[in-house]
Amino acid sequence: MAYTSASGLYVKMTSSMMESSSALPTSNTSNIVMLYCHGILGVFTIIANAFVIATYARSKTVRAVVVNVYIFYLAIADFLVGLFILLATFIWGMLSYPEFPTLVCHSWTVIKHFAILMSALVIILLSFDRYLLVVNPLRYQTSLTIGKIHKIVIAVGVVCFTYCIFMYALSFLFVVPPSPSDEINFHVCIPYQETKVSYLVLVSFIDFVLPFSVLVMVNVAFFWKLVHKMKDISNLNTVPAQSLQKMGSTEVNVDPTFPEKIDNLTKIEKEIKPSHPTKALLVQEKAKLRRIAKKLTTYVLVFLICWLPFEVASCLPACGVTVLPSVINVTGLLISSNSLINPLLYAVFQQRYRKICFQCTYFSMCHGSKTSS
Repeated sequence: MAYTSASGLYVKMTSSMMESSSALPTSNTSNIVMLYCHGILGVFTIIANAFVIATYARSKTVRAVVVNVYIFYLAIADFLVGLFILLATFIWGMLSYPEFPTLVCHSWTVIKHFAILMSALVIILLSFDRYLLVVNPLRYQTSLTIGKIHKIVIAVGVVCFTYCIFMYALSFLFVVPPSPSDEINFHVCIPYQETKVSYLVLVSFIDFVLPFSVLVMVNVAFFWKLVHKMKDISNLNTVPAQSLQKMGSTEVNVDPTFPEKIDNLTKIEKEIKPSHPTKALLVQEKAKLRRIAKKLTTYVLVFLICWLPFEVASCLPACGVTVLPSVINVTGLLISSNSLINPLLYAVFQQRYRKICFQCTYFSMCHGSKTSS
């Protein structure tokens, strides 16, 4: 079954590596290596994201943090990537690429597209959330509650899933009819081997160029606001400590002839908050902003490193450049590896996550040993 570069680009960012794998003989050494890479990466991706989901479900402290809502849905999307793309590809290959029923085949293709695209959309939502936090922290805390963020992410997920169904149905209108000498590949859930370049360009624009542009604009705006806010904090930090103390304190003159009112006045004075932040608060705020910027920068850079190679390889055939199946396989696997890197980054940044993961692992080992004994 001959491989064509266009078929390897069908259903952007997900099934290209499956199609190219199905076009290669199972005895091929590179194909076997790629197949086992899918299996190993899939198992670790499922386990890592399952720990993130369990951490969010078990810890009230984790659920109380707004940003962890995005991490939770990101873990769900990455879990689906590990299950339906990586591990399913490994199992499919070990079974010598059998043909699936039509409904199963179509559903699998849509879920693959949805899982990896939803992972990218959550990264964009996370970037926009951090931007709103820097622009107006007070309004952010009062308007964006955890419940609202859940509704926003779920709404985006519904739109994303509907889009994946629509684009998959639309792909059947953009296929190139095969010549009598061509052989139809039934394994990849599409009627023909080749898809028109116009469809590939359309999917590439909607799935990558548009989200990538939004991600860049949001992060540029975020860092622009962050730089100005850090300057404002630095300017406030240069104010003499005595001036800050005078501005932040509230003097209450108590008449000694009314001793019975002293206790009440003392309570009132303690309840009055300073009208100007102290240097310690300014330092804490500056450190918090730096941590936010560090985390967001890491997530975005990892996203771009994992996605750009495949998108570049996807655009080359439209320019008349032949792309080898191995390139599509490797770059496609790199995109899926982003779903394993995300929970590892979360473990690095969140101490609570590491603690609960250790507790879950310890409990499972102890419970398993008691059961076996």
